[in-house]
Amino acid sequence: MHPRRAGNRCGMRCLARSHGRPQEKEGKPQMSGSEDSEPAGTAEHSSVGELVALQALAAAAIAGLALVLAVWAAALIVAASLLAVAGIVALAAKSEMTRALPPVPQEAIANVKADVDMLTERAHS
Repeated sequence: MHPRRAGNRCGMRCLARSHGRPQEKEGKPQMSGSEDSEPAGTAEHSSVGELVALQALAAAAIAGLALVLAVWAAALIVAASLLAVAGIVALAAKSEMTRALPPVPQEAIANVKADVDMLTERAHS
């Protein structure tokens, strides 16, 4: 029986403990990935945690600014700054992606064009 239904009111601790366990089927734990890889879902859980932490920091920044500004102005300033940071991160990621792409193989393109020209000449003669 589920601990919450049995009258145990441990709350989120029980939920967090039971949520991370692999599902068992026929006595064997079912886990995805190889044995030496991270448990399934670890990266997703850390990303969710980081998102929640960022939301808490944004709320704290809004609350702090609301002491000297109107709440709507504080929220607008925090939202604009978060959008600016997101734009900077996106530009940095774009530049990393363009540097990571392989260069265009100019020699191979020239050889293919020469081969096509040679084949079209032979076809027409």
